[in-house]
Amino acid sequence: MRSIRRMAILSRRRRFAIPSATGLSIFAAAALFCADCLAQTPVSNPPSVTIFNGNPFSFEGPLAYEYVAVAAMLDEVNLIGPRLNLPVRFPLHREDLKRSAFAPPDLNWSSGNISVENWAFAFSHAGRLCFIENIGVFRAWNKLGVGKRNEMLLKHPSLINLNDALTMATNYLERMHVDVMALEKEMPILAVQQHHWSKEPLPLFEITWGIHPKPAPDDPILPRLKIMIDGSKKELVEIRLEDDSISQRPPGLLKNRDELLKISDDEFLKYSDQQRKDLVAKFSLRPGVAPSK
Repeated sequence: MRSIRRMAILSRRRRFAIPSATGLSIFAAAALFCADCLAQTPVSNPPSVTIFNGNPFSFEGPLAYEYVAVAAMLDEVNLIGPRLNLPVRFPLHREDLKRSAFAPPDLNWSSGNISVENWAFAFSHAGRLCFIENIGVFRAWNKLGVGKRNEMLLKHPSLINLNDALTMATNYLERMHVDVMALEKEMPILAVQQHHWSKEPLPLFEITWGIHPKPAPDDPILPRLKIMIDGSKKELVEIRLEDDSISQRPPGLLKNRDELLKISDDEFLKYSDQQRKDLVAKFSLRPGVAPSK
């Protein structure tokens, strides 16, 4: 059985794709196309979006470009992830990935996503970490359906109240390098607790801020950020920075892209492990944390 690494490096037929929304919630279907990017980046011929069909690694570009892009995303996730106290064993390595995708080089975007067993991380067109989601939780909820999910949640009362959830959310944002004080000067951060149809409270809290400009008249109204917290476990369910400009993290994942794209697949496949590490150091805008074991 081929290793994950071999699948990622040697796959010769690659397409720009996103995971199916089935079992991966709305996050996966939007992971590469954050609302801020669609609103700000005019594209005359937008890329086709396809579904993974058996190959969890999806790219369209030279292998060297793919390798550095994944390393840069891993480095950023390994920087931010541990600060959020996620139930994930950090640092993540290339071999830990279940899925990964990155925008084709001709689009000149830095959007992409990587995921492990139960968590997914997506980057905006500007290359900022914008979505973090517990896809394991959403997968289980999708199988149950809304009604059964809510009946199940009723059996697990919340261990926190609304103020606790708001405090947790602002802590998450600060650890993701979001200036919470600046946000609150512009508009209050709102927190609500979800309820069952019987009006009994569910242990789910949604924290939102702002109204994002709609890319098109028919598009839904979205907050500029959204956080969901499971109060029964006191754990993060998802963070969505629909407007990644509120993040103070620097934009971009790659540098000297034109030079990187000149490296042929044949040349890259001959690289030693040290040469690949040097490649990441030369072309990634993110500090190395643990791109591979």
